[in-house]
Amino acid sequence: MPMYTPFFFRDLDFDGIEELVIVHHSMAVRFHDGYDVYRIVEGEPFLLDYPPYSIGIEDDGFGMTDYPEFDYKKKTIDCPYPEGPGGMGYMGRTIYGISKKQKDTIVVNGKRHFFNHLEVLREIEYKR
Repeated sequence: MPMYTPFFFRDLDFDGIEELVIVHHSMAVRFHDGYDVYRIVEGEPFLLDYPPYSIGIEDDGFGMTDYPEFDYKKKTIDCPYPEGPGGMGYMGRTIYGISKKQKDTIVVNGKRHFFNHLEVLREIEYKR
């Protein structure tokens, strides 16, 4: 993810259309940047508030962290998840990829817009 910028555009769901990414510098887990990801549909922003675009914690003030690794060739997002509060390691990782069965749908002005839905392809837990 770009550093020292308040926002940028990047295709985060592998559909060829860039999403708007708002940066929250040093606001996420362990002082890493946090990101709110929006789809822009007919000029309107729609927050992607579900994994992998959000870590799923209510009222945390940011969505995605800068931990995920994007593989644009395989079209996957590899999201390591850290240990609990104060932990310095990772407990495991979740790998997301494009769903073959489901699409994300946004309706604007009565028109349905379809986008790639990312689903969990694999969960990897690290042994302790």
